[in-house]
Amino acid sequence: MFYLLDPTDPEAFSRRLCLGHRIAVFAIPLISIPFASWRVTLGLLLGGLLSLLNFSMLRSSAEAVIAGAAAGKIRKFPASRFVLRYVAVGSGILLAYWLNMISVPAAIAGLCAIVVPLMFEGGLQFYYAIVNRED
Repeated sequence: MFYLLDPTDPEAFSRRLCLGHRIAVFAIPLISIPFASWRVTLGLLLGGLLSLLNFSMLRSSAEAVIAGAAAGKIRKFPASRFVLRYVAVGSGILLAYWLNMISVPAAIAGLCAIVVPLMFEGGLQFYYAIVNRED
């Protein structure tokens, strides 16, 4: 657990972000169950799952572009993976909407699940800046 909070480990940020994102994706719909309709809850869950897919596709496509540039390889369509992310997310939301399963605003809110761990990380970095400052 403490390996997540090590401010000197450069990989700790990535681990915190991925873990916090997964927790937020499943916690937000669970919290909404007693307060919202099933379409809203399902929209939050679908949007959150699509945000996980979007994040992993973004990460892998960015790594591939950077690795290819470092190796000197030139791809014909370097932006194709980035566009594919939007097609996948949009088609998932559109299909669920056509089947009348989700609330679209809730799905869009679920896509914003990455904001929760980013805000936590901002607070954590602010804490580290105060605690570890040199007087």
